[in-house]
Amino acid sequence: MRILLVNPKRVGRGQASIRYMNTTPLALPVLKALTPDDVEVSIVDENQEAIPYDQHWDMVGITVMLHVSPSAIAIAKEFRARNIPVAFGGFFPTLNHAEARGHADTIISGEAEHVWGDVIRDLRRKQLQPLYKAKRLIDLKDVPFIKREFFPEEADCYHIETTRGCPYNCDFCSVTTFYGAKFRHRPIDQVVRQIEELKGKFLFFVDDNITGDPAYARELLREMIPLKIQWSGQFSLNNAENAEIMGLAAASGCQFLFTGIESLSQDNLQDVGKRWAKADKFAEWIRMTHDAGIGVYGSFMFGF
Repeated sequence: MRILLVNPKRVGRGQASIRYMNTTPLALPVLKALTPDDVEVSIVDENQEAIPYDQHWDMVGITVMLHVSPSAIAIAKEFRARNIPVAFGGFFPTLNHAEARGHADTIISGEAEHVWGDVIRDLRRKQLQPLYKAKRLIDLKDVPFIKREFFPEEADCYHIETTRGCPYNCDFCSVTTFYGAKFRHRPIDQVVRQIEELKGKFLFFVDDNITGDPAYARELLREMIPLKIQWSGQFSLNNAENAEIMGLAAASGCQFLFTGIESLSQDNLQDVGKRWAKADKFAEWIRMTHDAGIGVYGSFMFGF
């Protein structure tokens, strides 16, 4: 049995302008790691290579965020015209199920780790269900180990994760809806083992708030220092006030951190539920981050 996993081409620049965020999403190597050895799994990133439409596949799985949904829908149409079943997973089909279901044979809603085995079982029986949704969130100790070979060798960097979830619930953000309203932590020894497998390339931590739990962040960053890596991630800008964590981040190889500033208007921040952010503190928090030797990649919203 052969399965193709696809990352669709981005429409417009967006985060493609950030070299170290511009690589194959972690979801696809995770699914490959979860797949039994007797199933052949190929990963194709349409941003890097052509999609093999004319090969035989028993199923095509596509990871879909909103900004790539036009590409994903076009890919699905091509494969379904060849009578190859298509599964959509990721944020777009999870949060826009009514729109997505017309373009795929199967929707995997939310985290896939608990249901991927069911998908494989039903695919073998040729009895794919229209929807798979886990009844509970995964314990991150059960996140599979990713072999280096699962990432393309030519990639600028490799993705890795240490936590899921966020303690905040900003109106515009889908993270809490998808991953839950609290942090789940991956055991630090597992994170270290994964880093050791992938070190040698720049690492991007896909956590939505890597410094958001100070106790966990301190322990993790201390363990990362001897590994001598270079990395980047995402954080809430107010975390810059924790000088100890910022110092540990720099010592562990952090080059820059991506953060959502959104607006310089406190009224606008209040309106979107980002009440913890203080517009009059942004300049100070950025200066604190720079003083630690870490760059800031700021993200802004327009249209308020």
